[in-house]
Amino acid sequence: MKTFWNVTKKITLLLVVLSGAFFLACSPEETQVEEKTGEGIERPIVTDTPKDPKEDTPETPDVGPVERHQFVKFDFTHDLTGRKIPISYFEPDTLKDSSEKYPLVLALHGAEYFVSPDSMFLKAQERTAYMALAWMEKKNQEKYPAFVVAPNIHDGLWHDGDERYFGWSKKSSSDFVEKLLDSILTNNTRIDAKRIYLVGHSMGGIGTWYLGAKFKEKFAALVPLSSAFSTGDGIYSFVDSRIRSDDFNDLPVWGFIHRVDANSKRDEDGTRGLIKTMEEVGYAPVYTHRKDTIDHYLNREEIFAKIDDGKKYFYTEYSYPCQSVGDCHFAQEFALREDFLLHWLFKQRKQ
Repeated sequence: MKTFWNVTKKITLLLVVLSGAFFLACSPEETQVEEKTGEGIERPIVTDTPKDPKEDTPETPDVGPVERHQFVKFDFTHDLTGRKIPISYFEPDTLKDSSEKYPLVLALHGAEYFVSPDSMFLKAQERTAYMALAWMEKKNQEKYPAFVVAPNIHDGLWHDGDERYFGWSKKSSSDFVEKLLDSILTNNTRIDAKRIYLVGHSMGGIGTWYLGAKFKEKFAALVPLSSAFSTGDGIYSFVDSRIRSDDFNDLPVWGFIHRVDANSKRDEDGTRGLIKTMEEVGYAPVYTHRKDTIDHYLNREEIFAKIDDGKKYFYTEYSYPCQSVGDCHFAQEFALREDFLLHWLFKQRKQ
């Protein structure tokens, strides 16, 4: 009996070893991992990696605590809905020492804040909040002083969960952003109206595309980050039509996403699709890392050269390692630490 169990253990161990060897021998396409979403849709997590991952991995962020300025809070009453929307607001420190005007960064949050207490807006959730916090870092403000405005849209305007991604196309949502900007510009003459930049993560990335297309005369540049929509969505169709109508010919855009995140959409990824449309109509976007199945991997000097050459449209699709679709959904953590993005953004000005 003892001999029987020993033989059984050896056979089991051999099977485990052989199965492990088979797994390691499979191609990346054969070893896809599937993540179940809340909708019951299987999303493949693509595990392909660039030929030289070092070329695709952004520099490791500085180790240690990051020094940041603090927001002040105020409520903005939206006359169309009668709701009070909490606003996080910052003025550059150099305001009192200079008479010059400064740009404004309007940062739109993701849907993650629908599942957190309103009191935690831009607090504790570093990954979610970075679309606003990045501009508050002292090293960034020293080099690129700017006003920063981050509205907590969920708290007052979007109580209904079904609105969280595509509520941007509702009249109340776009009217709120328009009225907020008009109010801020009216009450602060030190903001340079020709340098208003719209950025957003996930749900906010959708809003960045949509509001940029709807109010193109207000913004000097757009930075959509990990935009959570696909080519099958209504907002995509609206923005795509505006690009094809040449409405983006003087509206610079730099879109960021992770390859795994982009591959998780049920249809083709929206950012990928809109950049392709830009290429089709002759905007000549710069692909810094990847285009379709072609790896570019421009180095830092090459990217800076493109910026200084006056290029307006950029697309960055990362491939650095991450654990799941959800983990790959925060391209902003790297994008907003890329010094070439800030160099590009603060050069943009409405003509």
